Amino acid sequence: MNCSANPSGHASLGGILLAAGGGLRLGQPKQLLEIDGEPLIRRAAANMLRLCSSAVIVVTGAHAERVEESLGEWTVTVIRNPDWPRGLGGSLATGLGASTADAVLVMVCDQAQLELSDLQRLVDAWASTRNQPAAASYAGVLGVPAIIPRKWFGALGTLNGDSGARDFLRNHQNIVNSVPMPNAAADIDKPADLESA
Repeated sequence: MNCSANPSGHASLGGILLAAGGGLRLGQPKQLLEIDGEPLIRRAAANMLRLCSSAVIVVTGAHAERVEESLGEWTVTVIRNPDWPRGLGGSLATGLGASTADAVLVMVCDQAQLELSDLQRLVDAWASTRNQPAAASYAGVLGVPAIIPRKWFGALGTLNGDSGARDFLRNHQNIVNSVPMPNAAADIDKPADLESA
C-alpha cells in the first residue's frame, strides 16, 4: 500500500528524518556511514519517499553541508536546526513545525537493518486507525520509526533536549498502535555496532 493522498479524502503522510546529530560516541557522522555503498541517510530518505505522499523533511545540524550533499537528487525539504547539540527533541519539534501533512513518519538514520517492508507494516497499521499514533515495538519499548497524527504535533512540538518521540510514546502507550519490529532494535551508536550493521 502506498499512502498517497487521493480524492476520496485519505490522510496525507509526510516524513521527518532526524539527521542532525554529531555522532560523538561513534566518532564520525552516523548519517554518512555507508551500507552497500550508500549513506544511511540516503537509504532512509529513499524509503520514506516511497511511502509518503506529503513532503519528507530532513532536519540537519552537525556536518550539515556534507549530510545534505549526500542526499543527492532525492526531492526532500531540508531544514537546519542550529540548536542540534541540545538533543533530538528540538530537531523533532523543528520538523513538526514545518510539516503540513495530516501525519508524519518519524525516523532516524542509524537503524541500519530496517527494511521497506518494516515501514510498510507501520504505515498499514496507522492507516487502520488514522487518529492514533503507530510505533515500532522492539526490545521492550515503543520507539521510532513511528507515525504521529497531526492532533499530537502540539504535544511533541514542546520537546527539547534529548526528550524525543520515545518519551511521548511511552506516556501514551495505551493509544499507540504497536507494530512488532525487531529490525528497529539494531542501531549504530558506538564503533562496536558497525560490525553487526
